[in-house]
Amino acid sequence: MIKNRTIRAVFLLIALYSAPSTSSDTARNVICNKCVGARDLAKNAVDASKIKKNAVTSSKIKNGAISRQKLNSDLGPVFDTIPNKQNRVTGVCPPGQAIGAINSNGTVDCEAGGDITGVTAGSGLTGGGTVGNVSLSLTGAVSVSGNTFVFDSPATGSRSNEYVRPTGAPGLATAFASIQLPDGVTMTGMSCSVVDNEVGENLIIALNRVAFSSGVNSQPLSFDSSTLPTSTAVTLLTDTTFTGGPGVDVVDNTNFHYNIRVFWGNRNTDLRLYGCRITYI
Repeated sequence: MIKNRTIRAVFLLIALYSAPSTSSDTARNVICNKCVGARDLAKNAVDASKIKKNAVTSSKIKNGAISRQKLNSDLGPVFDTIPNKQNRVTGVCPPGQAIGAINSNGTVDCEAGGDITGVTAGSGLTGGGTVGNVSLSLTGAVSVSGNTFVFDSPATGSRSNEYVRPTGAPGLATAFASIQLPDGVTMTGMSCSVVDNEVGENLIIALNRVAFSSGVNSQPLSFDSSTLPTSTAVTLLTDTTFTGGPGVDVVDNTNFHYNIRVFWGNRNTDLRLYGCRITYI
């Protein structure tokens, strides 16, 4: 009995699947699940009009199924039909010309470039160049005449239009002169014109940097005349080596004021100061 029932069930299923379809048959009337695979569909049988909106999501696309090559080949013709789009810029301009406009198809319109071939630093400037980005920096100097120096008491000074030297009873002498430097510039050195016509006596000259808040004094530049031969000739002493740490060569008028100090080991000597100059950029 069981065998006969099984045979009848098989024939029933054959009859069901072999029965001709009617116009009312749809996909949802198919009994089996996944009984139609990709190999059962004709090429291009399923187009966009037959796919429900939002039915295909990224989770339903096989990893690697959409490659860059496929996108370029499939979407390239579409992109060509999009109006008012900007294509990748492919145009170039010859030497001596510059891009004046970029067209939507990627070509460019060229125009004559400027005639600047270099930047030369003129008087009071440094820098410049003929290639790449160039810059210019201000150069300059501030000088102080010798006869503007003021002596500490009790020393007095003998002044002329050219120089100053201390007079009075034997002993030490010190003189100062304020100097006004542009804020933010970088000092490059100090030079002073002197005469050292004394054996065993020297001039000592220093740039003082005095803090407004504390009055603490430092000397980023200093030198003396000990290296000079005894002579009545005017000689230029120069120092370009700054001491005291990074940044002492940068003028900071907000936090410091500056002066030049000159020290004589003895008065009534032929040690003359004609003037000093500080250079900067």
